[in-house]
Amino acid sequence: MSMPGGFTEQDPNSQDVKDMVSRAMTQLNAQSNSLNYLIPIKIVSVQSQVVAGINYKINATIGKSTCLKNQVSAADFDSANCPETSENDRQNYTISVWQKPWENFEQFTFNQN
Repeated sequence: MSMPGGFTEQDPNSQDVKDMVSRAMTQLNAQSNSLNYLIPIKIVSVQSQVVAGINYKINATIGKSTCLKNQVSAADFDSANCPETSENDRQNYTISVWQKPWENFEQFTFNQN
C-alpha cells in the first residue's frame, strides 16, 4: 500500500505507458538537436502520483535511430522502421509527465541521467 501523495509503481509494459512514451518521444525529438530521431529502447520503470492530476515518472533507455531528421519528416517517422544505430549511443532519461485528463492537458519534461 502506498502512502497518500506518494508514488506508486506501475506496469512499464502497459499499453497506456507505451502510448505515453510514444507521445513523449514525439516531443523529445522535436526538442532534440540530434540529427537522428531518438527511439525508446527500454522502459525501465514507471511510477505515478495523484496530485492535481497525475504525475508519472518514467525511467527509460533512449537510443539513436538510423533515421535522419532531414530525410524523414516527423509525420512519417515510425520507430518500428528505424532500428537503433548502436548500443554505444544509449542514454538514460527520466521522463516526467503531468496529466490532467479532464482538461485534456499533458506536459512532458526530460532529464538525461
